[in-house]
Amino acid sequence: VVALKKPGLMIPCSHGVGVAVALGCACASFAVGSGWAAVLVIIPGVHLLYMIGVWRRFKESNAIMEACGQLMKERALLRVAFAAAMVTCAWIMLWVYVFVVVCGRYTVAGDIVMFFLLLWFTQIAKYVAHTTIAGVTAMWYYGKRPYSPVRKALRRSLTTSFGSIALGALIVGVSRSFAIAAAYFRTSVNALMQIFGLCVILVDNVLGTFNVYGFCHIAVYGKPYIVASR
Repeated sequence: VVALKKPGLMIPCSHGVGVAVALGCACASFAVGSGWAAVLVIIPGVHLLYMIGVWRRFKESNAIMEACGQLMKERALLRVAFAAAMVTCAWIMLWVYVFVVVCGRYTVAGDIVMFFLLLWFTQIAKYVAHTTIAGVTAMWYYGKRPYSPVRKALRRSLTTSFGSIALGALIVGVSRSFAIAAAYFRTSVNALMQIFGLCVILVDNVLGTFNVYGFCHIAVYGKPYIVASR
């Protein structure tokens, strides 16, 4: 409701809620005599200093939120986001059921493949929604007003751009799998293993950033994944 009626208040309100929650935690800690109370007082203090430091930039951010408010008038976008969340939840429940059934019947490689499939399909659902929203945003930004822009952008994401989405999700699924393994390597006492784990996590972060902007390029221009990422 706030995003639709007063989108400019979204950022100050979210910061204010964060400070209020931190203060509430600090007060509760003082009440029970917890040693964490002093730390919990510092957190909202730092947050307030941050708000003071970036207050002048709130106008720019508010302009972006105003644009988001205009986009949210396309109520079908909310349905797309909700549907993507429901598809992801359904896939996770199905995956858990299948994994419980087959767990231990195959080698470790089978478990690795199962885990990779979990990441891959959840990324596909995420990027279909992302590309659809980016496509609608591009239509709004360039002043195009086709009939049912959300349906048009969703159809494009599920047809001509779906191969690019699947490829990008595949790459992220592989890098995310390695990043999860790298988190284990970083617990090793071996310094080389820790450095290797850190490098893998950095590569995963870079690929994730490429995808965020690459899929926007796919949505706007319909380019294939490799061209868009380049």
